[in-house]
Amino acid sequence: MLRELGLTATSGAAIRSVRRRAESLGADFGHIVTGRPPVEKAVRPTSKPVEIGCTDVRRLARAGSLYAAAWYTLSGCEVSWPLEPNRYDLIVFCGDADALRVQVKTTTVRVRRTWKVYISTGGASRRAYSPDEIDEFFVIDGELNCYRIPVSAVAGLLAIHLSAYREYRVSSPFSARSGFVRSVGASGPATD
Repeated sequence: MLRELGLTATSGAAIRSVRRRAESLGADFGHIVTGRPPVEKAVRPTSKPVEIGCTDVRRLARAGSLYAAAWYTLSGCEVSWPLEPNRYDLIVFCGDADALRVQVKTTTVRVRRTWKVYISTGGASRRAYSPDEIDEFFVIDGELNCYRIPVSAVAGLLAIHLSAYREYRVSSPFSARSGFVRSVGASGPATD
């Protein structure tokens, strides 16, 4: 019938329009099958939604590059993802400055009152990064504190304690003090 009226036979709007018109004329249209089951209203879930506002830092290594990219972007920089494999995780453009090759590191390893982070390649034979490969490290600790550490400041080291690099700490909206993150102790997972 819809095709005979010059309408699209599968159009939900056309079907509703014809039904409304038939109803206004008092015509019986119950025998007309649309070929589609009637659309039911969506049912709202009865369970509570996932709680947002607390972070599982056991996933920090996986989220590190995304977190760093968000930090640079929110700071007004442009971020690019290099093709793999590369010694750096991000290429960052801040204003008219040259591009920065950024290696992202994360840690959930607590050593006494500081965080220990490996700033070297992973695996059995660790290797330090050189200024020819990267320009800076973006480090995120288990409380989501962030550090921008120039590669020249760590000159060939394989691991550092972040308490010695407080001067390189940058503001972070997602720190433990903001109440956004649940901290982990020394038994937490290792760094990347």
